[in-house]
This record gives sequence, C-alpha cells and structure tokens, in this order.
Amino acid sequence: MPITTSKDGTKIAYQTRGDGPLGVVLVHGWSCTGSTWNRMLDQLPTEGRAFVQIDLRGHGGSAAEGLEHTVERYAEDITAAATAAGFDKFITVGHSMGGKYARHIRVIAGDRLLGQVAVAPTPSCCVEEEADEETIARMASNAGNVEAMMGVLAYITNGALSEEIARPLAVEAATITGEVLAASMRAFAREDVTAELVAAGEAPPTIVIGCADDPLYSPATLKARIPIENPKAKLSIIRSGHDPLHEAPAELAALIDNFLSDIDAAAK
Repeated sequence: MPITTSKDGTKIAYQTRGDGPLGVVLVHGWSCTGSTWNRMLDQLPTEGRAFVQIDLRGHGGSAAEGLEHTVERYAEDITAAATAAGFDKFITVGHSMGGKYARHIRVIAGDRLLGQVAVAPTPSCCVEEEADEETIARMASNAGNVEAMMGVLAYITNGALSEEIARPLAVEAATITGEVLAASMRAFAREDVTAELVAAGEAPPTIVIGCADDPLYSPATLKARIPIENPKAKLSIIRSGHDPLHEAPAELAALIDNFLSDIDAAAK
C-alpha cells in the first residue's frame, strides 16, 4: 500500500484502482478504513477514472497514536493523498464524517476541487447528540470488541446487513484504537466549521446523497443544511440506513457514476 505524508508529517496510506485521468478520492467514515468502499467500487465503472481509497490518520495503514485530530488535519490528509496519486484537480466522495472532512477542502484547497459527493454526511456544525464526552467515551470503549462493533453496525443500518457482510466490517472497526475512535468523534461532532465554508465562497458541483432510513442524519437534516453549507448542491435520497456502501451499493454506485460522468463531460 503506498504511503504519503500529510502537511504535519503524518504518514498516510492509500490504495488506488483505475488509471484515470479523472481523479476521485474516497473518504471513509467513523471506525472504518479505505477498504470500506470495495463493495460499492466493484459496481462502479473505472474506465477513465482513478480512485484513491485513503486511510485517514489513525486508521488502517495510517495507524498511529498521539496525532492531532481536527477537521483541517483530516482535510490535509485527503489533499496529500490526491497529490501523491498525481491529481492536480479531483473529486471527493465522502461518507459520514468523511463527508465533513472532504467538504473542508473547500477552505484549504478549493481551487483543486472538480466536484464533491457527500454520502450521509456529518453536518459542518456541531452535532450535539454526538459531542458530549460521555457518548464519546462510550463509543470509544468499543475498541477491540468485535461484538460491540457488530452492535454499532446493527444500529446504524437498522439491522439490514447480513452476518457475512457485517462481521468483516466489525473486525476491521475493532482494530482502531479507543484513542482514535474518540479523537475522530471529537473532530466531527464538536467542530463547527460552517463560517469557514461560507467564507470560502462558491462551492464546486455537489451532490448530497441522503438515506431514507438513516438514524443519524435524516434527509430532513441534510435538506436543512444545504442552504447553509452549499445552496447549489443537489439532494438525492436512496432507501438505506446510514451505510449505503453496504446496504445499497448498486444504487449508490449508479448515483456516483452519473455524477462523475457529468463532471467529466463538463471538463472536456
């Protein structure tokens, strides 16, 4: 797995699929790694596209302790992986907290963005129900516990995933340390970066993909945030809980494929 260096010196691992020229960086959510995109990517055409699956700091091949976990640092990880993959300009596809971190590239390197796909994204504001230390400590205590992570998956997907699909995800989630689980939650739940987004000016073409049965970020929540975060973003809804990458990979792949095709056509 290739390794690059983020702005603060943190080593960031990533894997690639396809050979471009359209560059796409896929950004995972909480307790995941870049490999969480594999099931959906298997149904997404790769011709003319290069996909980068990043392991954010502290996760997977980028595992390390004592790191700084902030929205900006995560956004720097994403741009570092894009640069290492040879992308001057690129598209991001971010899920959950990955959507919030990818969105922040508008603040630190907006001129490099061709477009953004936000899948069940964490809002740019503080998420109060996930921000208190008791909740963070409880979620971080699941570190190393596969069965506890199975319970988390069952909650966010409304029990929609089979054992065959869910267990490997839980095993992967259990490899992430409690320190990183807690620090990443503090970043996505406590940091309000809305003012910085607004100050960054016009956003690139964006599609927000909401999930009809999402217990975390409902379609109504996403719809309310769009006028604040990106008034020109388009909202699409699919039937899924919070993890459409595994609950509805074909439907998700179709929406992303159409968006990438539109961006590619507009660039030619």
